[in-house]
Amino acid sequence: MKMLFLMCCTAVVLAVPVQAQDKAENLLDGDYEHGGFGGPALKIVSLDGAVDVMTGAWGAWLINHKLAIGGGWFNTLSPHSIGDSLNMDVEYSAFIAEYIFEPQSVVHYSLQLTIGGGSVDFSRPVVGTTSSNLVDDVFFILEPGVNAEMNILKFMRLHMGASYRLVSGMGNNSVGITNSDIGGPSLTATLKFGKF
Repeated sequence: MKMLFLMCCTAVVLAVPVQAQDKAENLLDGDYEHGGFGGPALKIVSLDGAVDVMTGAWGAWLINHKLAIGGGWFNTLSPHSIGDSLNMDVEYSAFIAEYIFEPQSVVHYSLQLTIGGGSVDFSRPVVGTTSSNLVDDVFFILEPGVNAEMNILKFMRLHMGASYRLVSGMGNNSVGITNSDIGGPSLTATLKFGKF
């Protein structure tokens, strides 16, 4: 009984300072400004030792004009040919974080990190039908990049950058496509629309 009484007294004493606080502190309280953006993206990439095109889109929540936290999705524009009789389609979705330097300048720069996962679908064209699916494979992607951005209008920016895809997890296919065939350099152009 004494132990229960002591525990109740301790709880009351510890709760009093908490109730006396006027306002709880939060991570993003204060004079932060919030915005957001989204838009289409075009990537020139290296796949299986050849140049290819990926399209997609990404968007983000913008904190204090400088920190963007969001995500995106990218896919090969058309199936990538492997040899004479095999096609490869690559797609991935990812978390994207970007830090923007001097965002109010007409031209400014940013650092970006993309982390996600994707799949590679192999197919063999069949006469009279679209395709015959073969084994698929999956991968993890880590893609750091650097970008230059231009403020075109109050609600639109042109974003261009270079990145490098680091890929792991490939190897569950009989085609012989590996991590290094999917990974490689990229050039990206994006139109961002939103509140900056």
